[in-house]
Amino acid sequence: MKKLISPALLTVLLLAGCSPAGPADLESAPTPTPTPVEATPQQVASVIAQYVPDWQKVVDGSNDCRFTWVLDKETPAGKVNGMACYHREQTIGTTAQLVLRDWSKLKIPASMSSIVGSTSKTLQAIAAIDLKAVCGEGSLPAETPECTSAIGSRNFLYTTLKGQLAAWSPYL
Repeated sequence: MKKLISPALLTVLLLAGCSPAGPADLESAPTPTPTPVEATPQQVASVIAQYVPDWQKVVDGSNDCRFTWVLDKETPAGKVNGMACYHREQTIGTTAQLVLRDWSKLKIPASMSSIVGSTSKTLQAIAAIDLKAVCGEGSLPAETPECTSAIGSRNFLYTTLKGQLAAWSPYL
């Protein structure tokens, strides 16, 4: 009986070593990429929905913020309001980038391609204006022509964004 076990064990070991997909082969085998599933309108809208209230504050208050920075920066209330405004101005650039990143991971439904495309274009333009680099990282923007121009450009973009946010209302 010893003779039968040894040849049988030897055969099993030899066959195991000749298997078509050993552990090394499995590690190098390509992993199939799943086919992206089209996102639902709710999934697409949820990406932007979390930022809309803050963006509305920036869009609706941008002119008041400029007034505060220029004319009311010496009073304690003016300083606090100006700091809050400038922080929101800086933050919208970052959150715009987050929305663009998250939308890039989704397969946008054809029915939403127009609204996502136009909103993305505006968000890219907003994010491209780096207020910290142009206006400084202080609590209020620098009083330089470059900063004034950057903030003016952002203000123009906010007018466009306001209309686009209104177009998102059926989804939010």
